[in-house]
Amino acid sequence: MRCGVRVVSRLGIFIFWLLLIGFVSAAGDRGDLLVKVTRASDDQAVSGATVRVMNRAKTKVLFTAETNEAGEARILGVPIGEHFVVVNQATEGEDGALLTVTSGADNLFEAFLSPENTAELLEIRDARLLVNSTDPNAGGTVRRDQEFIGRLTDRGSLPSLLATVPGTASNSLGQVHVRGEHRALSLALDGVDLPQATAGSTTQPLDPSFIEGAEISLGTFDASRGGQTGAVVNARTPGEGDEPFTEFTAKLGDRGQSELLLKSGGSTEDGSLSYFVGARRSTSDVYLEAPSPVRQDLGNHGELLSFLFRLSGKGERNRYGLTLSHQNADFGIPQTPENHAAGVRQSQQDSNTLALLSWNHELTKDDDLLFALALQNNNQRVRNNGVFTPYFTVPASLQPDLSADGFPLDPERPGSPYLPTTDLSILQIKPSLDFTHRFDENHRLKAGVTANFINSDQKLSITDPGGGGGLPDPLGFGTPIAFNASLQRKAFSGGIYVDHTVPLSEQLILNYGLRAETFDNGAGVSTGQISPRLNLSYALSEEQALRVSYNRLFQPPPIELDVSGQTEVLPQRSHMYEVSYENQFAPNMVGKVGLVYKDFRDQVDIGLLIPNSNIPVFAPINFARAEYKGLEASVTSTNPDGWNGFVAMTVSEARPLEESIFSGPPPEYNDHDQRFQANAGVSYTWKNGLSTGVDVLYASGFPQEGLPLYNSVGIAPFGIQGDRVDRFITNFNLEYRPKMREGGTLGAGLQVFNVFDDRSLVNLFSEFSGSRYVTGRRFLFNLNARF
Repeated sequence: MRCGVRVVSRLGIFIFWLLLIGFVSAAGDRGDLLVKVTRASDDQAVSGATVRVMNRAKTKVLFTAETNEAGEARILGVPIGEHFVVVNQATEGEDGALLTVTSGADNLFEAFLSPENTAELLEIRDARLLVNSTDPNAGGTVRRDQEFIGRLTDRGSLPSLLATVPGTASNSLGQVHVRGEHRALSLALDGVDLPQATAGSTTQPLDPSFIEGAEISLGTFDASRGGQTGAVVNARTPGEGDEPFTEFTAKLGDRGQSELLLKSGGSTEDGSLSYFVGARRSTSDVYLEAPSPVRQDLGNHGELLSFLFRLSGKGERNRYGLTLSHQNADFGIPQTPENHAAGVRQSQQDSNTLALLSWNHELTKDDDLLFALALQNNNQRVRNNGVFTPYFTVPASLQPDLSADGFPLDPERPGSPYLPTTDLSILQIKPSLDFTHRFDENHRLKAGVTANFINSDQKLSITDPGGGGGLPDPLGFGTPIAFNASLQRKAFSGGIYVDHTVPLSEQLILNYGLRAETFDNGAGVSTGQISPRLNLSYALSEEQALRVSYNRLFQPPPIELDVSGQTEVLPQRSHMYEVSYENQFAPNMVGKVGLVYKDFRDQVDIGLLIPNSNIPVFAPINFARAEYKGLEASVTSTNPDGWNGFVAMTVSEARPLEESIFSGPPPEYNDHDQRFQANAGVSYTWKNGLSTGVDVLYASGFPQEGLPLYNSVGIAPFGIQGDRVDRFITNFNLEYRPKMREGGTLGAGLQVFNVFDDRSLVNLFSEFSGSRYVTGRRFLFNLNARF
């Protein structure tokens, strides 16, 4: 056993709670808008000007304010995303533009009034302010709005959306590896971090089909961010500020694809109450990664049911939110052709239920309180029909060399000798409390506390009548023919933080903070860490920002433990250094480039409990030391109509440097299938709602050290050699989705995935690479209606 010293005890956290409970907040789903109004002719401040913040469609006024004697107006709690800001004064004229509001920061809009500016003129003005050059925490953040998501071919997939962010690497298991992380992804709603998702879950707490837009942060975190900090997806759903709407989409395609999607939402005329309801049912015959690139649909049918309900309200000094979400996935575990022909059938069910309550209270015009309580329940079941197949091997004389690397002895006929039955149940209760005080422009203090109470129950029974020989042997009794485990535990993670953002000059903004965290896995590991955060931004101009950052991170491991007791996973600790440059070099176009270095201690990696099997039981391990080096670059355009495009590129190296006492020799690289990944897209949208686009994904591949052994004895499965095997996927989208008009709209579309049907095999022998194959070409037709 390896235990650390508790930095923060549970008692200490609750004492901190009591100290904060009278005055607290930091609504991460919102930002503050500071409007400065001057007369264009002589740059004098204009008092008494009316400021209106409207929804993007300019159909509803969300906030109003009036400028003071200094020509300034501050509007608090503006939802993240795009808003149309209009400023007018009866004798001075009018000005306005689209503004992208970012969370947790001041967003500046400077209006220049002139009698020549009229409302008619503003109707054709669509210049966007896309860069918040004074936000020191925006260096690792990318914003994706509804229009951007709508241009993607696979818009209902969270991994597909995250692949558009430089610094990420996606795979065919639906996972996203961020800056050398195996799987570290947090979802936030209402500015509140949701409880952790399970490592082996095929559903997320929030269905991406219901996302209106998101801020995706990979770094430059302030001290309020803890937990799974590989990437934080701060999502928002439709409804707030919208006219009431109902939208229905039906999809049908080959490979068993179908989907029915219903979304309805809106807000009252005065904006005091908003709602959103979403429901989706989808099916596919290629639900999971299969062991064969040619026959991908053998036992691989699955369906997903998901539901989301959100209700939010606001008064003069309070905002409330209620979210209820449920998802249930039932699917077969895919088989090899031999197994399927022999009658092997295995199935899995994943479900998660989330309830989130949030309350934001404005104590004064400068002080906010945010209280949230999240409850999440995850369940996973694996069943089998009692049929197994023998474990085929190559000649016995070759077995020692091949088995020494931990690979199946016959790569083309690995068999499925195991009979798995597993049950996993995890309940998490996560309260949080935050406080924000605003001093002045770009000057604020935040403090908060969070706790996550975890109750888990893992049961599994796996037998090996087929002679696979891969079952765990924790007691060292030889090759077991059965493995049974039952683990119940009560775990806990929590933290407290203080964070300060202060302007050192008009252009130079500093954010610094301290976060103290603790973790107890309920099975012998109890440790913690104090983590400093330092982020700095320098505004080269209103459209340009240079940022540097140092973040010390403490990351709890996956909720699932290795039930065999052969490994003991510790929290991951890392130092992350980052420098980035952002430039809005055209009216609707932003480019960003960044350099990142991460130094890991006890880096968390996740493998299958039984390597090279299809049994979804995971055994997280630590690498004692590891590092990540990355060059990230992106360019994104945001024109409402006409041409649009984006490019997101990452050149990186991720490698373990030292094994831990609980793992074997680490691999040479841990780059999850690619050293270079590029995701790009181009689209054209006509004003009548017709759009077409192409998006591509290129990944340079991952070398498999075991392949030369097979090649040396004449076994070259599917012609693959031991070098890196790249992959190039092209998707096509054609859709008619007319803009909303009286009486509703009706449209249709066609999506083609993997247009060129390239199924080059990658990482056949990897137990958990997630890129062993590329799914074959798929067609998907849709009908959409909105009213």
